[in-house]
Amino acid sequence: MSAQNDSRLTRYAEELSFLEQDQIKTSWIREVEVRGRSDHFSEQLSEYRLRLSPSNPWEVKANKEYSKQLQQTTQINYQLALARVLKDRYEQLIESYFVDSRTQLLSQLLTIREVQNAQILEGTNGLNAEALLEAESEISDLEIDLAESKLELIETNQIIQNTTQSTVDWSAWLMIQPEQIMAFLDGRDTSNYTNPYIRSSEEKLALEEQMLTISKREAFSNIGFIQADMDLDQGNTLNDHLGFQVGISLPIVNRDKADLARNRFKLIEKRNDNSRLTEIMAQEIESQKNQIKALYELHRLIDSKINRAEDLAQNISTSANSNTIFKYRRYKLDLTWKSLDTHERLLSAFLDYLELEGLLAQRPLINFLSNNLEPIHQTNSK
Repeated sequence: MSAQNDSRLTRYAEELSFLEQDQIKTSWIREVEVRGRSDHFSEQLSEYRLRLSPSNPWEVKANKEYSKQLQQTTQINYQLALARVLKDRYEQLIESYFVDSRTQLLSQLLTIREVQNAQILEGTNGLNAEALLEAESEISDLEIDLAESKLELIETNQIIQNTTQSTVDWSAWLMIQPEQIMAFLDGRDTSNYTNPYIRSSEEKLALEEQMLTISKREAFSNIGFIQADMDLDQGNTLNDHLGFQVGISLPIVNRDKADLARNRFKLIEKRNDNSRLTEIMAQEIESQKNQIKALYELHRLIDSKINRAEDLAQNISTSANSNTIFKYRRYKLDLTWKSLDTHERLLSAFLDYLELEGLLAQRPLINFLSNNLEPIHQTNSK
């Protein structure tokens, strides 16, 4: 199931559908009134009146503009809600990938320790009880950790399968690497970019300002009336019976003046909050980029240690005893574990950066975990 079909987006889809099919409009006729009068209770009606009260045309226009603004606000809210859904799914995938990777490492560690334990038992200098007890204890811990890791992997993958209706297989997957993340950050052109969160705030502010405009227009919604009269007791001809009246309301007194003033006062604070948001977002994004850079440098340091360990492999394999070889293998796997941990933290920080920048909302069809940032439909087809 695609992210667009997530139940959390149903509300926004229904709202957009409603606004497209039934826009918020004001009727051009505000009121229709029919009156009849009789001079005496027992007699038939002798006078009829039909009164039409038109709507304030500026009120009609204000509601039309409000409908357009509400549609724009709902659309950006839908995009941000989709971004939250995508982030949840990315987090599930990241967790599954690294739990799977750690499970494989635990299996390798267990194999190394079991072989070492077998060699202890086959030692020619007699049984080393202390070394045997230490090995058995570590093997037990590794077996328990491996079983727990497999259980965690099953639970995590089950959540993904329930959400996406697809199975998880990481065997051929190429996860985005730290160098590619840094290249993405360094290569971004933000000169003509508008953050969706800032845009959402601006759209909501514009919506409230338009609501204030509507309130102003509704305060003078009664602009007057046109009335047709028929008085059967007046004269003998049709022209004598018919008449009309026209009334115009003078916008001198505004009964909603106090409410409008309170609403204008509230908008002052909201405008300032909206201006402050741009500065806050810029600071948070810069802080997130700094965190990504720090994790990248840490990952480079660990990788350099792994490369150094590989350079030592030739000397160790030819001159060292079996115990030293086991220690070397364990050391290299420990470094690999730390590399995985740092890579996971880096991906999580990258995901937070994408959310802050609004890129998950702006580019929902890009798979930001793929090796080459491929479109989701391409990565799904592999």
